[in-house]
Amino acid sequence: MSFLDSILDRFGERKAAKEAAEQLSHDQTVAWNAYWSTLVAITTRPEMAAFGLAAATGEQPASILGDLENAGVLRHEMEQARAKASKLVAAEQLFNLERHALDLLVNRVVDNDGMVDQREYGQVFACSALLGSDRMSPASIARFLFGRVNAGYLPDPVEPVALLLKRGESCYFDHEAQLVAQPKGAVGQTGQPQPVPIPLGRQAGWTWQGSAGVDSGGAHSDAADSSEADNEQASGLEILDRGRVSLTDRRMVFTGTRKSIDMRLNKLNAAWVAGPVLTLHRSDRVKPTLIALPDASEDLAAALLVLLTQSAQPK
Repeated sequence: MSFLDSILDRFGERKAAKEAAEQLSHDQTVAWNAYWSTLVAITTRPEMAAFGLAAATGEQPASILGDLENAGVLRHEMEQARAKASKLVAAEQLFNLERHALDLLVNRVVDNDGMVDQREYGQVFACSALLGSDRMSPASIARFLFGRVNAGYLPDPVEPVALLLKRGESCYFDHEAQLVAQPKGAVGQTGQPQPVPIPLGRQAGWTWQGSAGVDSGGAHSDAADSSEADNEQASGLEILDRGRVSLTDRRMVFTGTRKSIDMRLNKLNAAWVAGPVLTLHRSDRVKPTLIALPDASEDLAAALLVLLTQSAQPK
């Protein structure tokens, strides 16, 4: 092969490699967009709500058979699009795309009215089952549970990490937390969120919807705050202890490394939330108890307090 032929071959290989890379990039974009379109479809089409409720309850009334057929078509289209995309797009990127779709779904159904009704439950259940429950981000799980509690449904009981439950007691919330206090001599700091009262023990018509603002029907929040914002909002407080908070059907308990505080629900006089901090006023204490929940879970805890204190008031 002559020197000239060698040069021509080298440039030909470069051109072929460039064209192959451009074709691969094009194919990846097409597969990505096609898969995203199917994700949007399954998270917005109402047929998926019927599919989710049937899967969750095991019941298939004749009235939803048409919806179930359509849901089957959507599922088939999703699986085809996912299979094609998985050949061209990295698994981590597809994971993040699916998680983003579920985040948008949860935010949409909760932000509508602060609640997750049965059909919305079916929609989320179906989509998370098809995509994989591990695609649900911790923030979306907390947000979803928050909406279910607001709709009057207690979450499944959990096993607390540090608290020893009493006989017959059920725990519905267990989370890392901090026992905090205002520094001695400190006055209210500017720029801090305004405290919002939690409507403890209120009956039908009252739900906790977040601490961003208040109107005549309760408090509203567009979305859960990020843990970074929570830490910033609580930065002016003195941390007394670190541990966990457990909320049961009888009490709210802080279990720390140095002390624990047991607060029976029927002893709570009032509760407020400001950013990540819950302020709890009890009939057996002069000073309130301040607990910071740094992972944007204060709204879920507040919603549970509203629901659980409905049946925990003194007779």
